[in-house]
Amino acid sequence: MNRWPLILLCSVLASSVGNAQDACVKARKVINKLNELHIQPRPVNDSLSAEIFSEFFRILDRNATLFIAKDTGRLVPYRTKLDDGNESACKFLGEAIVLYRKKAQWYRGFIDSLLSKPFDLSKPAAGPSIIPAPLNVCTTTAALKSRIVQEMKVDILFGIYRHAAADSTILTNPDAFNKAEPIVRQRLRKNELVRIDKLLKDEKALAAEIDNSYLKAIPAVFDPHSTYFSKEESDAFSQSLNPSALSFGIKLEESPTGEVTVSKVVPGSPAWNSNQVNKGDVLLGIRWRQSGEYLDLVDLDIDVIESILEKQGETSGEITLRKTTGEIRNIKLAKANLENEENIVSGFVLKGKGPKRSIGYISLPGFFTDINPELSGCAVAVTKEIIKLKGESIEGLILDLRFNGGGSLFEAIELVGLFIDIGPIGVIETRTEPPVSLKDTNRGLVYDGPLVIMVNGASASASEVVSAALQDYRRAIIAGSTTYGKATGQAVVPLDKSNPGEGFLKVTELRIYRVNGQTHQMKGVTPDFPIHDLSSVVYHREEQSTHALKPRTINKKTYYTQWSTSFADAVKYTIDHYPKSPAFNNVTAMEKIFSLQIPLERTAFFAFMKDIDLLSKQMAAGVGDGGVYSVTNSKFDASVLKLDAYHAEMNKEILGQVKSSIYIQEAYRLLDNIITGKK
Repeated sequence: MNRWPLILLCSVLASSVGNAQDACVKARKVINKLNELHIQPRPVNDSLSAEIFSEFFRILDRNATLFIAKDTGRLVPYRTKLDDGNESACKFLGEAIVLYRKKAQWYRGFIDSLLSKPFDLSKPAAGPSIIPAPLNVCTTTAALKSRIVQEMKVDILFGIYRHAAADSTILTNPDAFNKAEPIVRQRLRKNELVRIDKLLKDEKALAAEIDNSYLKAIPAVFDPHSTYFSKEESDAFSQSLNPSALSFGIKLEESPTGEVTVSKVVPGSPAWNSNQVNKGDVLLGIRWRQSGEYLDLVDLDIDVIESILEKQGETSGEITLRKTTGEIRNIKLAKANLENEENIVSGFVLKGKGPKRSIGYISLPGFFTDINPELSGCAVAVTKEIIKLKGESIEGLILDLRFNGGGSLFEAIELVGLFIDIGPIGVIETRTEPPVSLKDTNRGLVYDGPLVIMVNGASASASEVVSAALQDYRRAIIAGSTTYGKATGQAVVPLDKSNPGEGFLKVTELRIYRVNGQTHQMKGVTPDFPIHDLSSVVYHREEQSTHALKPRTINKKTYYTQWSTSFADAVKYTIDHYPKSPAFNNVTAMEKIFSLQIPLERTAFFAFMKDIDLLSKQMAAGVGDGGVYSVTNSKFDASVLKLDAYHAEMNKEILGQVKSSIYIQEAYRLLDNIITGKK
């Protein structure tokens, strides 16, 4: 009998248990820290253990394409033992690593074989919808294979459709289709194999995937916003709240043939200053200076390449590009701190087509703050924009918080203070202290004119604090769709103060209430002026999260003075006399398409995608030059932009979006009626 397989298996298991040892010990610290700080601690019992067990496999296999019920069933004996102590958790993680490796090897073999030959895409078949429902674990291997085949067919059809942008005959000519199909399929095969081989060829990476999934599963069952961060993840999270970030200054796009190319070089960036990186260059590879690791970027997806270039801890490297001449060039670059485009506050003047009424518009994409106390956050940035717009004699202001997922609570308080004189903004409650009012303690305000706040289903957290407070004060009209529904606050704390390398916890430590004691938790902030959009079907909401904290109210007296002006009549007038633009029919049509299953037969798929593309273009175009207003910069910004090529280019893009947005146009009509005072 050959003993080597048995010896190898025992070695693997012993190694796995050793790797898991640190994680299971750390897991106990995670549970203890959560129960020390979380707003709603939980008993450490079999119920908690069972939820962690289920959440672990959900996180580990997010797409439900790896395990079947029988696989996870083998570890069911641990389902109610993860609370018993480190020994049980260590054994569970050791066996989970062995199972994960086995299933990853199976997946690799299946994908390699599956994508080595073409699919039959000529028969009528239906795949998932564009916005799929949560997936259950398959009960059989046959069902699992069928799910994977569906996913691969969708990916290949999407890839071929992109190729059709360069060669439209692909949509109608079977020969052209058959020529593009193997290119797309082999690219998909490479992406899948690179992803899975990264784990299978690196024991530490595979063990880290198990450890990280387990450490994240524990806080996830307390609530959806508590999580575990490795040191690298914590740094990335902090950076996301910062108005600047380390970057090479290279923006990417995917060419019609699937290659990832340079779409823009940020003026003043390292790539710009090198004078060697140009629009249209194809990314082939990168060698990091710190680790010496070389990564082949050919045929990788654009989001994968973007994450590689943004890798934390790597600040310089040599990038390999193929120039438009065909020349291969290696370029050494070091990252520099560049403005984070996702945190740029933009202000514009909207001038009416009829009466030349000027209304200010400010977009605030995130509640960023700066880790450098000498610098300022988003509230100061908005203040600067308001001052510039007031210099344009605006008669009203639109503050756009759509797609703003929140950030600093301090910045939210400061922002509300720009629009009210003084008073409470909300109420917070921790587990150890009675409810306390959040107050704007600075007398005076920056802007006292008519105000509309735009929100949608992706407006969350700090955005909801601002919109709820200004709604309760009757200071602003809230326009859009119901917000996300997150009324909790989190803090990031080290798992062990003496050892930051052990990671960090983002812990939900407080509940947030409106000034009247009510809550928007799970309910969201309901707009005064509804504007239908796609966020209700595209974005996940708090109420859909399994472990979301239940809403509750408090009896806390706060004293505040509501704004004396009522906008109710103007809102009703706008609703009654200004029916929504016909462009909103496209929104409704797109919503219906999103509920349909994706066809997996090529001609039906291409027709399906053409419908989506047409509606997307019509929605993006809005009403164009025939709109209700023109868009200009403030005089101050216009003079500055003449000397700033980077911001001038970015400004042009944003200006076009503001001009054509049917949603901003609706907010403008509303504000115009408020100013006019129509009854």
